Amino acid sequence: MDKVLVIIVTYNAHDWIHQCLNSVDMERYDAFVVDNASTDDTRHILKTEYPKAIVRTMDKNLGFGQANNIGLRYALDNGYDYVLLLNQDAWLLPDTIEKLIAAQKQHPKYWVLSPLQMNTAQGGIERHFEHFCKQSNVDVYSKKIEDVTFINAAIWFMSKQCVEIVGGFDSIFPHYGEDNDYIRRVQYWGGQIGVETATIAYHEHPIANKEMTLEQEIYRQRLVYMGIWKDINNSAVRGIIACWSVLCRKLMKSLLHVDIKGLNLYWHAWVEACSLKKEIILHRQLSKRKGAFL
Repeated sequence: MDKVLVIIVTYNAHDWIHQCLNSVDMERYDAFVVDNASTDDTRHILKTEYPKAIVRTMDKNLGFGQANNIGLRYALDNGYDYVLLLNQDAWLLPDTIEKLIAAQKQHPKYWVLSPLQMNTAQGGIERHFEHFCKQSNVDVYSKKIEDVTFINAAIWFMSKQCVEIVGGFDSIFPHYGEDNDYIRRVQYWGGQIGVETATIAYHEHPIANKEMTLEQEIYRQRLVYMGIWKDINNSAVRGIIACWSVLCRKLMKSLLHVDIKGLNLYWHAWVEACSLKKEIILHRQLSKRKGAFL
């Protein structure tokens, strides 16, 4: 039987943990949970209700990427054939993993596969996932694997080859941007990314109504610049030029609309990205090593 490790990172997961873990058939597959220092009853639930799950509890919040890396390292050390990254607010159908195994075996060039990510609250396909599919002109009704340039990491099925070669998530992206960077590294090593449209799982990503603060927006935009700059499919010089191009377009648009907040946002995000120049260059080099960050 194929060995599959389902890696779930939790943080204050009370509202989601039962649906998520109950969807994993622990008679066939192993569940590896990394709790990022939850302050609710998540740890108690894991300890008392899911004795079959392999649980690692952290003293601080490591973020999405670093917590997943603990599971990825465990998968390599213990001879798993596949890894499934599963968000705490996502859940599987009984045949989701089985279908993903079959698809990956038939098409091993796809190092990362995602099922169709549905959402019951919104009805139909989860809206963020649908946006990414549209960017790659995916036919979600084709019932076959569709090539994508990016898909969010809420539900990623990864081959052992992918983890061995690409490695783990880069710590330079503490939260947000880490899956974009990982996909770029998959592409650098020759792997492909696909959506298996004949397979379904659910990502109950809630619709956020809370507006981000200016500091949060600057942080997000800084990660955009960093991601473009760090992309190892291009030279560092091309990355800087691409960042400047994005910055200039954003600033020009803000000027045309007399958007003072926008000017402040995009410029300060760029200044913050530049302050990390040495780290970005170092991590570009590290990303070119097999098994990086694990």
